[in-house]
Amino acid sequence: MSGSGDSTFRLKVTPKAREAFHEVLARQSPGSVIRIYVVSGPQPRPGITVDKPKGHELPMDVGGVPVLVDDISRKYLCEATVDYLSSPE
Repeated sequence: MSGSGDSTFRLKVTPKAREAFHEVLARQSPGSVIRIYVVSGPQPRPGITVDKPKGHELPMDVGGVPVLVDDISRKYLCEATVDYLSSPE
């Protein structure tokens, strides 16, 4: 993502996901962000990882979470909601 100025792009992060992201980022090196992307193929699917902004990338603030979304993934993730579900170990 080259910036957060695109007013047509909307991404929601639920309170549970926001809490989980903050916990993960607290254990990472400074400047780390959440990268949300789409793996292309016959059935595109989302992916989430911790990363650092590269070059011109500017993270956007999504409910207090610094998030990067690349330009290609944006068309799939527009108006998506990210949630967190835990499962027993």
